[in-house]
Amino acid sequence: MACPHCMTDMKERVKKDVIDGASWVCYNTRCPKPLTTVSIRHCSFFAKFRLSLADVWTTILMWSEDESVSKVVNSYGLDRKTVRKVYNELRDAIAGHLESDPIRLGGPGIVCQIDESLMCHKQKYHRGRVARAQTWAFGIVDTSFKPAKGYMEVVSDRSAETLLEVINRACRPGTIIYSDEWAAYRKIQEKLGLEHKTVNHSLHFVDPNTSVHTQNIESYWAKQKQKIKAMKGIRASELSLLLK
Repeated sequence: MACPHCMTDMKERVKKDVIDGASWVCYNTRCPKPLTTVSIRHCSFFAKFRLSLADVWTTILMWSEDESVSKVVNSYGLDRKTVRKVYNELRDAIAGHLESDPIRLGGPGIVCQIDESLMCHKQKYHRGRVARAQTWAFGIVDTSFKPAKGYMEVVSDRSAETLLEVINRACRPGTIIYSDEWAAYRKIQEKLGLEHKTVNHSLHFVDPNTSVHTQNIESYWAKQKQKIKAMKGIRASELSLLLK
């Protein structure tokens, strides 16, 4: 860490009176403001929180294991609002990374399965509020990974224009697409130049002649929805960050 006043390298000093137990200190006697102190979190992800570094790391680890906010709060006695803030900051960081370095799946001869799913609250015993508008998400999984590696995003509609744009953006040239027979997929081969095979789900889970199926993407959806269920639901505005 360079001193903000003289640009000399600062040194770490143990300080029991600060939350992290240490801080950066400028010992340059010619500095306009000698003994300037700067937090060791300065300009880092950790500077956004008042939690101890150990608690921030614990929260990050729990988030990486898809643990719910409630479990972190109950297991470690942390403030719910603060844990939510850490979770949201992590999702924002991933969203920013995906914008600068978009995910690319598939490739020559590799099968990617696609499907769309309705993400909304279901009434139980006809109780509870019904979602004001339907929220659809579109997903793609690369079956060359075990378990399958996936990408999902919230979409405004299920039209061919919308879904084919996502496929074109997320799948590498030469990818083989497996899907059900939803009308929006019919021009994948014509418009995108990708080999496209389908299964008729009204007749089979797995096509008996071609062995085409979409079980990997359906399993991926199930895991995502189970995560949302464990979180006791999620705001529609936060759903896109969770799916990424």
